[in-house]
Amino acid sequence: MDVKKTPDPDRHVGFTGTRNGMTTPQAAAVHIALVRLRETGARFFHHGDCLGADDRAATIAHDLGYIVVAHPPNNTRARAWGYYDQIRPPHAYLVRNRHIVDECSWLIGCPATVRHELRSGTWSTIRLARDLRRRLTIVAPNGLLIDPACIGDPSSKVSTR
Repeated sequence: MDVKKTPDPDRHVGFTGTRNGMTTPQAAAVHIALVRLRETGARFFHHGDCLGADDRAATIAHDLGYIVVAHPPNNTRARAWGYYDQIRPPHAYLVRNRHIVDECSWLIGCPATVRHELRSGTWSTIRLARDLRRRLTIVAPNGLLIDPACIGDPSSKVSTR
């Protein structure tokens, strides 16, 4: 689905994270970001319905009153079967991640490392959102925000602020 077809795209927040979950500082930063976005009118929270970070972030969003939209993978091995108000058809991981980015105007990413990794679904989704000019909040494992302008060269450590 193209973001242009989504009614009121500014009300849609996407999320990407790892199957290993979020650190406690990442979860706290996601909570703060979702509170602030909710205060500016965001209503929908899109996630990939995988075990780990997706499941935890969806619970946070639900508790804050978001309408939770699951974009499940067609490979159910790592699927959380978590909470959602709406569900999209299952797709392969990369296609599903593209749909999440297409439906949102803001993406929150919680990678496992502060180093940009080429073979990481989380970093791939963050790069896609950046390339499509979505607003980004990238939360490092220590809870600090990563400057989206610093992503690109996987050999360099991205800066945090």
